[in-house]
Amino acid sequence: DPILTVRDSSTSSNNGNATLRLAESGASDTLQNYWDIKSTAGQFQIIDNWDEGAGTGTRLTIDDGGNVGINTTPAYRLYVDSAIHIGADDGSGYTHSRLIFDSNGSTRGAGAYFHNRVNDVEYFAGNPYNDTDSFAITRQATTASHAESTATYTNALMTIDGATGYM
Repeated sequence: DPILTVRDSSTSSNNGNATLRLAESGASDTLQNYWDIKSTAGQFQIIDNWDEGAGTGTRLTIDDGGNVGINTTPAYRLYVDSAIHIGADDGSGYTHSRLIFDSNGSTRGAGAYFHNRVNDVEYFAGNPYNDTDSFAITRQATTASHAESTATYTNALMTIDGATGYM
């Protein structure tokens, strides 16, 4: 059984707006700055109204499909509208900052897409689609789909064979 339940009076989930507000009030007990933790239209949101130079807005959204958006509405499993910094993880060994791309099969690539929206050009760096042991940098124009076609040898600018080390 829940210890605390916050419920909106609306009976429709499309109009539901259950909100828990963490607020600071001024000397006259007026609401000044607050954080909202909110359930609305199938989304869980954390909203910042502490305007200390960075503005206010929805900082985190989790939709009903499990997609997470940071500073944006999620369009992917994790969608971040800002820079991402990967810092030291205080682990042991030689590498203390890690970003791991893990493929789910020998014919599936693993890597990163770099998309320039202004010029509509996309690059891929990693293990190409349909290959087992190589690293490639590929390029494709007029695409924003981050598709397999960018991550193939057809568009390779450079390839390193994993077995021989040759380019």
